[in-house]
Amino acid sequence: MIVEIIDEPKARTRRKTFNYVREGGTLRHISKYAIKETKRGDERAFKVTYDVPLERIQGKEVYEFSFTNSGGFGISKFSSSEFCKERDRNYESVNLD
Repeated sequence: MIVEIIDEPKARTRRKTFNYVREGGTLRHISKYAIKETKRGDERAFKVTYDVPLERIQGKEVYEFSFTNSGGFGISKFSSSEFCKERDRNYESVNLD
């Protein structure tokens, strides 16, 4: 099964989103697991879609780092098994400490 994970490294506003996979005590960018990377948009604003085989991230946690337009920052995590569900992922907020 292939899952799509989207990063938004450059938006027309200051909003940004990045996804990482936790392996032990290390966070690795989702691109390390992808077999295909597609960039949509232009130089002013774009999103990157990564096609990731579910087997490569099975049993690992995915962390989504979000930066807001107002300068805020948040981290959410979810299990790779959440990709198999039909409904939205269950995000769990992460303590910034």
